[in-house]
Amino acid sequence: MGIRSYEKKEAEAVQYHHMNQLTCAVLEMYYRVLHVHRDVEVFLVLEGSLHITTSTEEFDMKAGDIAYFGPNHPHACQTTAIGGSRLLVIQFDPSFCVSYYPRMRNLFFDTSDLSSVLPEETLADLRAVCLRVGIHYFEHNPGFEFNCMGGVNRIMEQMVGGVPYQLIAEDAYLSVANYEKRMERIITYVQDNYAKKITLQELADREGLSTSYISHLFKDHLNKSFQSFLNDLRLERAIFLLKNTNMKVIDICIESGFSDSKYLSQAFINLFGMTPREFRNQYQNLENSDLAKESKNGEFVYDETQSLEILRMA
Repeated sequence: MGIRSYEKKEAEAVQYHHMNQLTCAVLEMYYRVLHVHRDVEVFLVLEGSLHITTSTEEFDMKAGDIAYFGPNHPHACQTTAIGGSRLLVIQFDPSFCVSYYPRMRNLFFDTSDLSSVLPEETLADLRAVCLRVGIHYFEHNPGFEFNCMGGVNRIMEQMVGGVPYQLIAEDAYLSVANYEKRMERIITYVQDNYAKKITLQELADREGLSTSYISHLFKDHLNKSFQSFLNDLRLERAIFLLKNTNMKVIDICIESGFSDSKYLSQAFINLFGMTPREFRNQYQNLENSDLAKESKNGEFVYDETQSLEILRMA
């Protein structure tokens, strides 16, 4: 079965399908720009390797490694393996435990790289838990919701017991929440308009702030400049178009917002070590794959049958 074109806005509200408060996906990751969402996200690398960038750290992941990203924690992913890296991604609403662990929203872990701080015995347990959550989710047999949420509770238990964290006061949390709402508005606007000419002054006018302040917001929250974030979005769009259309490179350049094809080519060389045309030749054969996947900008999502097969073999 071929790849079906599919895009989802980054803004980013997680879509729950089989159950409320939790969703799972098995996917091939190539490149994902710095993004945020309101839900907790857990990565288990099944095959390949990734380089992760957050607003506070950078680290590499290999098969068997696990990462955790809290709500509104910016993170970007880039495969360091030829042909992409395969992941199990579990996303869940952080309010799932509010009735018995209300401190959850005030809790901030010191690192997203669980494999760097947890002992191997704990990591082995978490790998098994993540796989069970994924299998139960895709099997969705009667009562599977209890198994899935039991796994989520186990993940959080192991993290609270083994990963350093900070508990911030409620007034500090509210200040952070207001700051994050502003950043979400700004990021969403850039994500919706990256293909057009967009400037710091435009963002400043919309928020009633100075351009200097907006510039510092990007540096402080995303650990990169406004222009770098804008170029990342344009590059991600170009990746999608190269993989899923027969558009000419010059047309992709225009569609994705690059002002000149040489800037697009340089971006691909810097990231992948190849030109856009070479990238298309190497990766577009995935369109003839017998694996059923949905294509997002920098990743391919397996369908339920394939996901279940992959997890059972992991």
